[in-house]
Amino acid sequence: MNTMWVFQVGDLVFAHTDYNFFELKIGFDIFRFKNGKIVEHWDNLQETAGPNPRIAP
Repeated sequence: MNTMWVFQVGDLVFAHTDYNFFELKIGFDIFRFKNGKIVEHWDNLQETAGPNPRIAP
């Protein structure tokens, strides 16, 4: 597991993490905090894609 970045806006915290669950995956988590505790959590996990192809001018 490798956390790429985390940022906070108000009571929400967003995290982007690279996982290796038998294959590489990208995870995106959103946490909502209240009184210092997580009260809601949303996430998404998907396969890692290669780089976007460069489009020639």
